[in-house]
Amino acid sequence: MGHTYAITELAGSSERSLEDAIQGAIATASKTLRNLEWFEVKEIRGHIEGDRVGHYQVVLRLGFRYEHAHAQAVAEREGRAADQADLPVAEAGPVA
Repeated sequence: MGHTYAITELAGSSERSLEDAIQGAIATASKTLRNLEWFEVKEIRGHIEGDRVGHYQVVLRLGFRYEHAHAQAVAEREGRAADQADLPVAEAGPVA
């Protein structure tokens, strides 16, 4: 059986580089989200100060895999039995 993923979107910024903005956003997200497995850069923009780049900003989509234990807790909260084929993707958000 395949996996079910939730997708969340966030923006990261850095004064140094686009890569630093991406790494910083992922590092911050990984503090509250488990099972992060992929990212996609949706937007790139920046802030100009004088004649130079002052800040780089990236908007990322992050995918994190649902755990069976989380699916079980959601199903119990909804008063039903957990079913691997019915993992609730609408419950996107931090997995504690």
